[in-house]
Amino acid sequence: MLCFSIVKPNSFFSACSRWAEELTRLGAAVVLVGTQADLKTNIDVINKLREVGQRPVLSSEAKGLAERLNAPYIETSALACTHLKEAFDMAIVIALERQRKKRKLWKKLCCVR
Repeated sequence: MLCFSIVKPNSFFSACSRWAEELTRLGAAVVLVGTQADLKTNIDVINKLREVGQRPVLSSEAKGLAERLNAPYIETSALACTHLKEAFDMAIVIALERQRKKRKLWKKLCCVR
């Protein structure tokens, strides 16, 4: 799971520039998770971001990164308890699918059925 805060653009920049490249290089399976989704419409948060010339990360930006990583994207909120289970379920399913594919490849290489 590659997580970033929707209301902290620097965390998204870090996910894009540092972690995305590293995960791609490793060939890791990824679920991109935007956290603190409940704050993206909070007026106080938006105003504080505007004061420093920033704004919340747009869904389209996050989906673009997810596409680049060939990963699903989900927005979550721990405070509102939204989409937490779905994010972890996605990660589990992707890990299990990846493990299943590795086993099949191993069997093909070893001629074991």
